Amino acid sequence: MKHHYLTCLPQHEQLIIDGTKTTTIRTPRKRPIAVGDTITFRVWVGRPYGKGSTVRDVRTVTVTGVESIEVQRVGWRVYISVDGDIVRQPTSIVSQIARRDGFSGILEMMNYLTTDKKPI
Repeated sequence: MKHHYLTCLPQHEQLIIDGTKTTTIRTPRKRPIAVGDTITFRVWVGRPYGKGSTVRDVRTVTVTGVESIEVQRVGWRVYISVDGDIVRQPTSIVSQIARRDGFSGILEMMNYLTTDKKPI
């Protein structure tokens, strides 16, 4: 079992503390996170990576599940796969994932995750 430290956005702090944010979507890591590992979530105090800024530990949790989620955008179309399976009707599944990760809904999550940053 490994211990990981993940820094989150300040607006997610209360959601992490009260247990509303139960998912975190991250790019692939050199040290993959696995079921049974622990994660300490941290938030920035001050400007991220700024001179004199620090992080504050918010909550430590044990990982109970790991899913591979891929979001691709081609033009105005969005393709989502969970554990390698394309989600054909993303509304309910992806809405749940978005809310568990602290987003208000699918559109906010997609705009945050897609690299070209054109609003959907």
